[in-house]
Amino acid sequence: MRTPDETLIIASRSGDSTAFGEIVRRYQNYVASIAYSATGSFDQSEEIAQQAFVVAWQRQQNLNDPKSLVAWLGGITRNLIRSNFKQQIRRKVTHDLPVVQDDSPDPLQRCINREQQEMLWSVLEKLPEHYREPLILFHRNDRSVAEVARLLEISPDAVKQRLSRGRKLIREELSSFVEESLAQSGPSHQFSAAVLALVAGKSKAVMATGTAASTAAPIAGATSKSGTSAMTITGVVAGTVTIVATLVCATFALGMTWYYMGQAEETRVTPHRFKLANGMKVVLRPVEGTQDAALVTVFEVGELHDPAGKSGLSHLVEHLYVSAATDKTPARNVQQYIAAYPKGWNAQTGGDSTVIATVFEAEKLKSEIQDAAARMGALDIQQTDLDREIPRMIQEVNNMFRNFAPLVATNLARENLSPRPHSGRKGGHPDQIKKLTLVDARNHWKSFHKPANATLVLAGKFDAENAERLIRKAFEELDPGEQPTTTAAKPSVYKPAEFDVANSQDVIVCMAMGYPTPDSDLFPAAVAIATELTRQGRKITTDFQKAPVLFMPLDDFGVIYLRAWADKQQDDSVQAADQAQAKLDAMISKLDPAEVVKTARLVKTQMATLFDTVPIADAMLKRNLYGVAFGIARREQLGIDGPKLAQQLDNLTQAQVTRCLEKYFAKDKRAMAIVK
Repeated sequence: MRTPDETLIIASRSGDSTAFGEIVRRYQNYVASIAYSATGSFDQSEEIAQQAFVVAWQRQQNLNDPKSLVAWLGGITRNLIRSNFKQQIRRKVTHDLPVVQDDSPDPLQRCINREQQEMLWSVLEKLPEHYREPLILFHRNDRSVAEVARLLEISPDAVKQRLSRGRKLIREELSSFVEESLAQSGPSHQFSAAVLALVAGKSKAVMATGTAASTAAPIAGATSKSGTSAMTITGVVAGTVTIVATLVCATFALGMTWYYMGQAEETRVTPHRFKLANGMKVVLRPVEGTQDAALVTVFEVGELHDPAGKSGLSHLVEHLYVSAATDKTPARNVQQYIAAYPKGWNAQTGGDSTVIATVFEAEKLKSEIQDAAARMGALDIQQTDLDREIPRMIQEVNNMFRNFAPLVATNLARENLSPRPHSGRKGGHPDQIKKLTLVDARNHWKSFHKPANATLVLAGKFDAENAERLIRKAFEELDPGEQPTTTAAKPSVYKPAEFDVANSQDVIVCMAMGYPTPDSDLFPAAVAIATELTRQGRKITTDFQKAPVLFMPLDDFGVIYLRAWADKQQDDSVQAADQAQAKLDAMISKLDPAEVVKTARLVKTQMATLFDTVPIADAMLKRNLYGVAFGIARREQLGIDGPKLAQQLDNLTQAQVTRCLEKYFAKDKRAMAIVK
């Protein structure tokens, strides 16, 4: 059953970023089409559409009637066109677009080329707007008269009349060209992730992603998300969009790498590193051309460190870390946290890590460093904080494992592949979360969320010498804390697990497969295999929400997901699941090691934003300061050496690919979840 718009916006207002992500997915074509009708540029229209959703996120409390969501989004979009793009509307398609080979796996690859875009607009711009807009919406929304009528708030007969008259105004020989071009011209498949990333970066969250939920609105992207948290925003999220947010790093930023790396030979910038006496590692990466900065702290403590019977404790402390009072600031709820960081923020818990991040104006550097130190050294956790955050956590984990079918399938496959210790679960078990006490939370924070387990990374505009002085002064005297003990999880067992999700309209099959650690000689092969699978997946569908392959190496390290959908309303659910599984099995069995080796030559460029395999210009990095800082911190933690990996990818052999496929991708190595 389709969730009503008013339900989504009400949930979004209460801090459920997953709901906002569904709004973006549902209306991205609509908003981008309005913008395209006014500008004639696909790239510019998507830029306006992204801004419109950012404004909607920031002003959603101002929507008086939730049932008017569509009209409200349209109004925001038209206001942006009038105010911000007044001098630019109806211009020709710009000539500064990145040019990408059609056979590459680049996420920003266009379905129609520049010449087609110019020809298309030369025809459309001659139409009156009240004919042009319905025509664009019709061909970008599954050729549905009813949907166009709903979006424009006019009758179906009026839509048919405008479509008919609009077509008559187009020369007959061009009508089929226009229709086919529009059908291929919807927002690029990473649009949702890019929006959520922007929301996480301005609000700003993809974005986090992947298989968990986040407490905050993940800021954008350098990777996907595997952590659990209360609200992810590109993952904007507590659930479904988490997957989106997650791919933000791996998708939006990824495609832009092609453009900025093609402009000139870049010189690798070596960040400034130092270590405090209490064990805290610090990395400083100045970025030219920005007025902002991102401060990311990654703790080497996560759900794998939850004690027996206290599944969700690390997740709870992550919530409290950003919301409880310090000796300098009062306690705050999630809405107040969002308001404090309109440029972006994130808080997420993974298996082996907890991420805390903020994006802010550069002039606030001193106060942000002081606040980060206060939360590490003087957090004042009270029972009222638990009373506020535990219900939010339970909502998150319900989204992850009950309410949103795609997220449920991914999370269950992950759990089936590699269960948490002590029969724990990603995000925590609701019954165990409810029993967590003030003493539990205080002791966990006091022991582990401390300098000895922390890597702090600062990226953006700042003077490195001054930043080091401020960090040393704020953090040097803090107690180092204790080293967490990891309990080995139970070995994975291959078995299909079936789960019923009431609001699922489809049968979803998700396979999860592990891959080696970065110190293995097979790690480069695994990265190349994941990239080749992703390339093959795009041949199946370009619908980002139904991406067949999820590979989120920084957020959800160690797992590759394959997903397939089948309509359970039309087919027997058992048969549908079998067919979907067969599709996924075929994707793996048809992999050609020779093709994987060819793909490996591109991986170092395609995934430079994730792995630092080649230098990237600051002109790109400034677009996602969170991604820069987060990427540095996680690569340090995971032991990923970008330049070394680039060399290994260049030297990858078919024999290594074959060994990796046999060891990690064989049928008896896969775990599977079926949601129906």
